[in-house]
Amino acid sequence: MDDSETIAHEQLDPDLNPEEYLSIAQTRRRLQAVVDALREAGQNCLRLRAEGPHFQEIALVLRISLGSISVLLTRSIERLIRADGR
Repeated sequence: MDDSETIAHEQLDPDLNPEEYLSIAQTRRRLQAVVDALREAGQNCLRLRAEGPHFQEIALVLRISLGSISVLLTRSIERLIRADGR
């Protein structure tokens, strides 16, 4: 499923125009490319954190230190922010 199909299957704001939909798809594609380029540990940290667990729980699941979790998440989020242009 490509971005346009993904967006079409989601409930979207009816006030958005086609250019805004395209912008959303481009942003998703850019951010997904950043996530895909992360090492597996960075991807796993982001995924788990997005699901809600705290750092301690993530460290237990991934069997890495709290310090490593902090560094991985910080670096991963910084990359996403840069890719988003903020």
